[in-house]
Amino acid sequence: VEHIKQQFTAAINSVNNCVDGSSPIWTQESGCVAVADYLDGAPERAATIWTPYGWQPGMVYETGMRRLVETHLSNGVVLKTSPDHRFRVVDEAGEQAWRRQEELRLGDFVLVNAEVDVPDWIKGVRLERVVALVDSGREVPMYDVAIYEPSHHCEGIDCKAPHHSFVVSGTYLANSWRM
Repeated sequence: VEHIKQQFTAAINSVNNCVDGSSPIWTQESGCVAVADYLDGAPERAATIWTPYGWQPGMVYETGMRRLVETHLSNGVVLKTSPDHRFRVVDEAGEQAWRRQEELRLGDFVLVNAEVDVPDWIKGVRLERVVALVDSGREVPMYDVAIYEPSHHCEGIDCKAPHHSFVVSGTYLANSWRM
């Protein structure tokens, strides 16, 4: 029954992106903090989240148990997500695109802040290579962030705009949508 409830919640909330509880996010309320620590046992909590477009209002929340995978970048950062979490990458044509973790390949370039874990102050964007992809083979509690988007022509769940992102360990990741 719990699994069915999680699937239903994921369907109406479009939860297809999850990060591990140790993933650091920047909030105006608490500074740089691990997602699980920010929630402090609550199932969800409003926050002002650092995104590639500055501070945006959002919600941090639990998403249930999900398979844990790791993406290792050339700058030493290890991102712990679900396999379907989307990363902002530069594709073969040199264009920015969203790519699911399970679709990443060694050598792919992902967008990161010019200085990892330094908000705004962010002095630009740089690219880091994917150097390892690891499947832990286990399920762990996962969390996500929904950003209440800045005004742009949005196509909802199918929107490919870069506005749908937040920053974890300096890396641009896609956020979920909630109804």
